[in-house]
Amino acid sequence: MGVHGGSFTAAHSITVGQHGMGVLEIGPTGTLHAASLVLADNAYTASGEHAATLKFTFGSDGVGVATVTNLVVAEGSALVVDMRGYDFAGAGPGTVTLLRAANVEGAFERSNMQLLLPGGTAARNVEIVCSSGGIEVKISRGTVLLVR
Repeated sequence: MGVHGGSFTAAHSITVGQHGMGVLEIGPTGTLHAASLVLADNAYTASGEHAATLKFTFGSDGVGVATVTNLVVAEGSALVVDMRGYDFAGAGPGTVTLLRAANVEGAFERSNMQLLLPGGTAARNVEIVCSSGGIEVKISRGTVLLVR
């Protein structure tokens, strides 16, 4: 399922990957509101794909936001943040919120988190941060000097 523009609201739960492979994608101008978002099934499909994938796809100005009361992340769930369409030159350092959650159960394993960047963008300047309040991308600029 993809929310690429406009808003999608679910009064109850949205479950991704419960009966096979599933992807929930939030696009550049889409917003999602739900009581619960459950990334289910800790099994992989026969082709090695993750059963449940949460994907955020940036446009030049940013990405839409998902807001949920409860986020449940089963073991093996994947998180993909595609920033290849983002205008890094026009954006300064800061934090971009991808998902807000009042409660988070489980966590994405680092090996199941994928950050896709345009050529020439240093991965050390962009970081996915998952916390008890949701998911964000932190963008930094400049050079770090280590003085001893």
